[in-house]
Amino acid sequence: VRLKHLTERLELCVRAATCQSPSTILPNLFIGNALVAQSVHTLEKLGITHVLTLVPDLELAYPAHFKHLRISVVDTEDEDIAHYFREAADFVETATKGGGKALVHCFEGKSRSATMVLAALMINDQMPMAEAYTLLSSKHPVSPVSTSGDALRYADVLSA
Repeated sequence: VRLKHLTERLELCVRAATCQSPSTILPNLFIGNALVAQSVHTLEKLGITHVLTLVPDLELAYPAHFKHLRISVVDTEDEDIAHYFREAADFVETATKGGGKALVHCFEGKSRSATMVLAALMINDQMPMAEAYTLLSSKHPVSPVSTSGDALRYADVLSA
């Protein structure tokens, strides 16, 4: 029993040591991975009020003071991610316009979440795609969904 307890504590220490903070894209918009999203302490410290989860099978439990939206996006090339742009952008805008802060995350924090952050920047802030990509990639390592080029051009149209 004691060895099991020590092993569990060691795993927690390793996870805490390797947990990165989410990247700040705008003062009220953050991007991160699933491990960051599980750290309620980190989210509270940063003042995060809204969490957008883009992982279908990750169980996350947040205290009641967090607003949470799960959009079940599968990380495959044939996923129609553009279908979710408006819902994601509206959730982020609700947070930011209401004085809150939003964290957008997927499992690794670089493809689905990056694509949704780009869409939110383009739709909510009327940022052209190139400008949104330059901003995001200067603050966080990204690898947007490979089929998202056409989808992001669609977001560009939505923002007009």
